[in-house]
Amino acid sequence: MYKLLSLVFALFISILSVTLVIFNDGTILVDIYFKQFEIQIGQALVLSIFIGIVISLLFIGNIILSYRSKYVKLKKENNLVKKEVQNLRKLPMQE
Repeated sequence: MYKLLSLVFALFISILSVTLVIFNDGTILVDIYFKQFEIQIGQALVLSIFIGIVISLLFIGNIILSYRSKYVKLKKENNLVKKEVQNLRKLPMQE
């Protein structure tokens, strides 16, 4: 289900991007500190969407890695507690 939704979302973004490039054929001047160049408005919109997606993925990736490390730490603690409980259950049986 997740793969289907992601495919539909990717197709929607692709169609939206193509539509933006086709219908916005005017040019704008992009000024970066060391260079100036002209690109179409549609291309500028698609480029800004792409840059936004990449930056968002970087931040989300950082959050995911943080939670993953917490998960691994808690899983190790859980296994340790399980072993302690098992040892405590075995102890009275040996007496």
